[in-house]
Amino acid sequence: DVEGARSALATLEEKGWANGHTYSAAVHALCRCGDWRAAEEALTRAELRGLFRRGPGLVSGLISRTAMMRGFFENARSFVKAKKMLTRIEKEYQEGGQLNTRAANTFLRGCLLFGAVDEALAMLVRMEEGSDYLSQRAAQRKEKLKKDEPKKQKKWWQEDDWNWQKKEKPVEKPQEAAEAKTSACAPDASSYEHVVSLLCQALRHAEATEVAERGLKRLGPWPGSAAMFITAARAAAVRGDAAAASKASNRANLLLEQESKTNVGSSASGGGKRGVERDA
Repeated sequence: DVEGARSALATLEEKGWANGHTYSAAVHALCRCGDWRAAEEALTRAELRGLFRRGPGLVSGLISRTAMMRGFFENARSFVKAKKMLTRIEKEYQEGGQLNTRAANTFLRGCLLFGAVDEALAMLVRMEEGSDYLSQRAAQRKEKLKKDEPKKQKKWWQEDDWNWQKKEKPVEKPQEAAEAKTSACAPDASSYEHVVSLLCQALRHAEATEVAERGLKRLGPWPGSAAMFITAARAAAVRGDAAAASKASNRANLLLEQESKTNVGSSASGGGKRGVERDA
């Protein structure tokens, strides 16, 4: 009901009741109804009002921009607009508005529509690097807490680097600022499936197999993971590479046998098909 969505948003705006949640719902509804131009205008109005700059608005902004990116892909059929929206999301450094796995996968699904193989592969690499970065930072924080635990916590006025003359805390170091502004997210099962599908569509079966193996190494087997190797086997067969097709088929059979024995679908990996990274 596109008219209903427009009317509801207009009424809330007239009464001054529209907030970040209102606009995120409106952008999503308008994009789902096919009116991406009205969604883009609503998103612009919300941004001009500063509704997505702080607090809960950061999350609403991420949801709105992710929905808008999907609208650019599916309704406007514009890869350029969708890529620009992804770039805007990746530049956000405040917690809550940073790129997350759902937004990244929305871009990967769009790449499937346009056959943008290299763009999707680059996105997956950035996600993997971001995942490694997050794991490294978490390990560093854990180690720091472990070292600082025996020490008595200092008050702010006891810090050695406090500037008593200016009455202000020291300026954040450039390296620390850069790390704080890093937008990173981890790939999930769908991330790998999208990229493998794209690579197989391009008949790049060797790369597809390598990406699938990377996914299994990070996430472990998940329900349906064997399908990636079946797709790779099909692509290899089309290319006339019988040896690669046989190898991928055997890998798929092995995964299916393991899945039937261990009942992967009810494992503790959580999230159903959407796997999460395991502890090393």
